[in-house]
Amino acid sequence: MFQQATGCAPYGYQRRLALEPDWPAIVRVPTGAGKTAAVVLAWLWRACFAPEDVRRQTPRRLIYCLPQRTLVEQTRAAAEQWLHALGLAATIPVHVLMGGDLARDWDVLPERRQILVGTQDQLLSRALNRGYGMSRYRWPMHFALLHDDCLWAIDEPQLFGDALATTAQLQAFRQQLGTWRPVRTIWLSATVQPEWLATVDYAPYLEDARVLELDEADRVQLQTRLDAPKPLLASGLRLTEKAADKPAAYAEELAQYVRRVHRPGTLTLVIVNRVARAQLVYQALDKAQAADRVLLIHSRFRLAERVRLNQALPGLAGTDTILVATQAVEAGVDLSAETLVTELAPWTSLVQRFGRCNRDGKAKEPSVHWVDIETGAKAAKAAAPYLPEELDAARARLQGLADVRIRALPAADHPVQYRHVLRRRDLLALFDTTPDLTGYDIDVSPYVRDADDADVTVFWREWPWEGEGGRMHPPHDLLRPSPAEVCRVSLSALREYLQLRSRGRDEDAPWPAWTWDALRGNWRRVREHELIPGQLLLLDAREGGYTPDLGFHPVSRVPVPVIADPGTPGRTFETHDRDDDNAPLQAQSGAEQGNGMAPAGDAQGEPVSQAAKAPGLAQPVPLGLHLREVADEAARLAAAFPEVPDLAALLSEAAWHHDRGKAHRLYQARIAAVWPQDLPRDAETLWAKSPQPGGAWPEVTAEIAGRTRSAKHFRHELASALAYLADVAPEKRNDLAVRLVAYLIAAHHGKVRVHIQSVPDEQVPEDDRLFARGVWDGDALPAVPLPDGRRLPPATLRLGVMRAGTDPKDAAETESWVMGVQRLLAHPDYGPFRLAWLEAMLRVADWRASQKEVYGDAS
Repeated sequence: MFQQATGCAPYGYQRRLALEPDWPAIVRVPTGAGKTAAVVLAWLWRACFAPEDVRRQTPRRLIYCLPQRTLVEQTRAAAEQWLHALGLAATIPVHVLMGGDLARDWDVLPERRQILVGTQDQLLSRALNRGYGMSRYRWPMHFALLHDDCLWAIDEPQLFGDALATTAQLQAFRQQLGTWRPVRTIWLSATVQPEWLATVDYAPYLEDARVLELDEADRVQLQTRLDAPKPLLASGLRLTEKAADKPAAYAEELAQYVRRVHRPGTLTLVIVNRVARAQLVYQALDKAQAADRVLLIHSRFRLAERVRLNQALPGLAGTDTILVATQAVEAGVDLSAETLVTELAPWTSLVQRFGRCNRDGKAKEPSVHWVDIETGAKAAKAAAPYLPEELDAARARLQGLADVRIRALPAADHPVQYRHVLRRRDLLALFDTTPDLTGYDIDVSPYVRDADDADVTVFWREWPWEGEGGRMHPPHDLLRPSPAEVCRVSLSALREYLQLRSRGRDEDAPWPAWTWDALRGNWRRVREHELIPGQLLLLDAREGGYTPDLGFHPVSRVPVPVIADPGTPGRTFETHDRDDDNAPLQAQSGAEQGNGMAPAGDAQGEPVSQAAKAPGLAQPVPLGLHLREVADEAARLAAAFPEVPDLAALLSEAAWHHDRGKAHRLYQARIAAVWPQDLPRDAETLWAKSPQPGGAWPEVTAEIAGRTRSAKHFRHELASALAYLADVAPEKRNDLAVRLVAYLIAAHHGKVRVHIQSVPDEQVPEDDRLFARGVWDGDALPAVPLPDGRRLPPATLRLGVMRAGTDPKDAAETESWVMGVQRLLAHPDYGPFRLAWLEAMLRVADWRASQKEVYGDAS
């Protein structure tokens, strides 16, 4: 299988990884020895070709987690090539999750084999229930499916910073709190040490952790790579603290040195530690025409420019090229330079950089040159982004080496110290996705990337400099950016960008940076002190800040070329109250076949399709029929997971009640408001879906008990959960099984989960009754007829469960909603991972039933 996929026979360690009974915790092999192929093809063997008992125990999803976008693109391409060679490309999709390129709809097929390749910030933010760059209402779906039935591969963990501790802690929590299906984590690197994983909760599991390494036969096979000579030379250059503060002169000095050591007709790789310095060195070399080609690569390019650079990398060997880079090429990138010039870095990083020189052992005159960096208490800027003591340790090692061939390198032995370690209480707090009244959430950036390396994502557009009150806001219906448009930017670089543009700017003048305010449905100015890691920001293209050859460059005032045809059709920015319930699903084709939805969909966390949005009418669906269809889909989905106890019965119970709240007078008034005038409507029928395509609901009111009520903010799933509790005998409303079903009903759109609370500008009752999300205490639901002749009984909705304790008017002492959810989270049979997974399964059944109702296809 390996030979068919790659064209090469496997090394012994690659064969052992696939065939040994259990997965190791660590795979420690030299750079260039095929770690990616080892893991991907071992998983494919176990998932598709091994004996049935092995296939059954192999996780359905391979989650390949990487520190840099360059590595993501390379890994995705390799995996797709192997799948194609094995004839599996049509059945096992590869999805990408990185800034600007976010796979959608992979979560609608939880029973299918899949490969997800992503950056640490994208994957870990989702694993912490705060997914960067995605709808907040879909966070729980990704949280659920990244913690169950998965094999996590953490590649190049020495570059993860504090996120490495997060990967270890999450694996410990899965083992402590329980999952329905197996979840394992493998850490892969040439330098990784078991001691790096000795976090407070994972340390006990290290006793049984196995390390897979090369054996003697492997070393014989890899002898050419292991013994490829790489003479080490000290450059005599030194980056001082003073030069780091004003780096132009240092960049010119380094460029002159590179020109001296570069051999015409060969590839020279120059690696510096900061993007801004790399840009200066590139400019100096390019201006001097130091080689036929001078290229710059770092992580601050848009996808459109990054694709061009990545396509050029494989063909650089043997050409007259100088490539200036940052850590973006430090690991995984298949480059073999004749000459390497590198700034001092931590030892683990240097080992990876050395692997980019004479990688295949064919260079005629290879050489590695290192540039010293001032360290000490007063040299923090020069050492950044590393700690001075890390550089001191690396310098001491280098001074004793004359050659840095792989076999000659000493192992890393320095301890790793983490500044931020995720604890169990943090994880449980993150289960709650309810935002505060300003729309902000718990900041997970310290757990997904080093705080000094925190990022935001930006994109550029142009718009007329006019608007309400003359304040020149961007248009509220601006489309979300396409993957080609976005660029990842460090917080420090964006602060510099804003500082340069805010000086002397009049308050009413056009502003360069904006963020979308989902609570108010418009754009809000962003100033430097308001930046938050993970934000998506709109920048004014006329303000500059980016060039195709330099990437993000704060000082540039040249207008940024806007990507042609920006945005994804129909994908506007989300609002807190937009309702997707009236949106019919759209057909999909090709690689995206599965479940789709209407234009407004992704804003509310539902599947979305890129298919053309054809006008016309969809099929109206009676409420009782929809409940039955979801129950049927839930049964089919449950059959794929026989190991989950009572799953079919649980999902069926929740499915029969999940949309019962649509019988509410306010929801039916919405349906009537959008019903086409030329289409007959039975006013006696309770409808789940109208025939009118489209996104947001119009403003609708209805008369209820003598009051004019607004349908704005009405959430039918809250009414459904309250109706389910009303059906249960008072003495059983605290039963865990009852609270579980009620939670699944309320959570099936991701909007009502841990807390029940009102939202800004919600209509307030004239009396003192409780209210939340358009539901008032005492509201009545009529009976709902079902297709088999049964009827769900009428119900009176009581909101006493939204109180902090028990309702004083409740003789049965029904515990609060929050208390019920907390009991589920603390219960050994459920906990956060199993509870979120059940939540996801009901949502998937609902999506599939909706697709089948409208298009007759739930594939």
